[in-house]
Amino acid sequence: MTFAGCICAPRPTLVGIETMTCPHCGGERGFLVEFYEWYGWDVICLACGDSWQDGEMRERPFRPRWRQEEIAKAMKRIERYRDAPLSVRPPVS
Repeated sequence: MTFAGCICAPRPTLVGIETMTCPHCGGERGFLVEFYEWYGWDVICLACGDSWQDGEMRERPFRPRWRQEEIAKAMKRIERYRDAPLSVRPPVS
């Protein structure tokens, strides 16, 4: 018997690209913003790769080239959501 498995990963209900001030880059940058029911806002800076979930900064991985990997993953998600409605403004602290 084969088991396909099931991972509980909801799809975002709101998706967009916004220009906001990144606290780590120090300037206006592009952000991928997604809103997940029950989880809140997921915000990723497209310049430095840092991300926040529901206003709290996520832990940074301890491995080389993680910033480039996070930016590449965010760009792939943007391609996936290409036809999604844009213009959402999350509350960023």
